[in-house]
Amino acid sequence: MAACRRVLQSGRVRTLPSAAAGALHSRALSTALAPEQGGKHVPFGEAGTGAYTSLTKGCFDVIDRCKAIAEVAVDRALASRRAQGTSGSTPFTIADFGTADGGTSLPLMRSLVAQVRAAEPAAPIVVAYEDQAQNDWVSLFHLTQGSLPAEVQPPTYLDGSVDNVYVLASGTSFYNMCLPPGSVDLAFSATAMHWLTKLPCAIPDALHQACSSDATALAAFAEQAATDWRAIMLMRAAELKPGGQMVVANFAKDADGQFLGHTPGRVKQSMHHTFSELWLQVLTLTLTLTLHPNPNPNPNPNPNTLTL
Repeated sequence: MAACRRVLQSGRVRTLPSAAAGALHSRALSTALAPEQGGKHVPFGEAGTGAYTSLTKGCFDVIDRCKAIAEVAVDRALASRRAQGTSGSTPFTIADFGTADGGTSLPLMRSLVAQVRAAEPAAPIVVAYEDQAQNDWVSLFHLTQGSLPAEVQPPTYLDGSVDNVYVLASGTSFYNMCLPPGSVDLAFSATAMHWLTKLPCAIPDALHQACSSDATALAAFAEQAATDWRAIMLMRAAELKPGGQMVVANFAKDADGQFLGHTPGRVKQSMHHTFSELWLQVLTLTLTLTLHPNPNPNPNPNPNTLTL
C-alpha cells in the first residue's frame, strides 16, 4: 500500500531540532556523494521503449490518488511566490524524485504544469527528474517528448499546449542534493523513497522485511529507515524554496498490517509471502539434486519431459 501525504513545507524548517538544523546548514551546499549500496531497482526491458511505464499500472493508480494533494501543494507554493514578489519572474520548478522512466508521473506532471501556467502565464516552468545513474533515461526523454508509440505513450506537457517549459534530469541519488539550494517549488516522489542506502542485516525468515517476524531484523530495518528518512528530509529541505512544498507517496503498513502485495481484506494471496514460498521450493529442489543426483546418466528419450 502507498500512503500519500504532504510531508514538508520548507517554511517550517526552523522547527527542526538544533542538531538537525545544524546538519542542514553544514550540508546544504555540499555535493559530495553519500555512501550507498548499489544494485537497487535495476531497469528492465529494452532501453528507450518505455518498458517500466507499459508494465506498471499500479504506479499510475497511486500517483493519480495523489493528484488532489499535489494540486493543493502547488496552490500553496504559488501563494508563497506571490507573497514574496517572485511570481512570474522566476522559474517554477517541479522535481520528481525516483522517477524511473518518467511515464507513470507524466499525467500528473502535465496537470500540474497546466495549473502553474494558468496562475503564472509568463513564468518559465522547469520539470526536473531524478533517479539513479543507471536509470532508463532514454525512455524518460522519449516519454516527455511524446515520441513513443500510442500504446505506451501517456499525454505529455510538451505537446504544445503549454509553452516555456523545460525538462532537466539528475542521475544523482536522492540521498544527496540533486538540485541547487532554494531552487524547488514542488518536490514530488512516488513509490521510490522506501529504498534504503544499504541492507542493514540479512532477513532470516522472509524475502521482504515487511513479512518478517524476526525482532532483531525488524529493529535493524527500522533504525536504518529512520536514519535514511532524516537524510532525505534534510536534502529536500535544502533544495526547497521558502514556502516550497513536498508530496510523497510511499509504501507503508496500515493499522491492520496490510501493505503492498498483502491485502487479505481484498486478496487472499500475499505476493511477498508467495515469493518466499517459491524460492524456498527452488532451494529445496536444488539441495535435493545436489545431495541426491540422478543415478541414471542416460539421456532422456523424450525431450518434452524432465527426469530428475
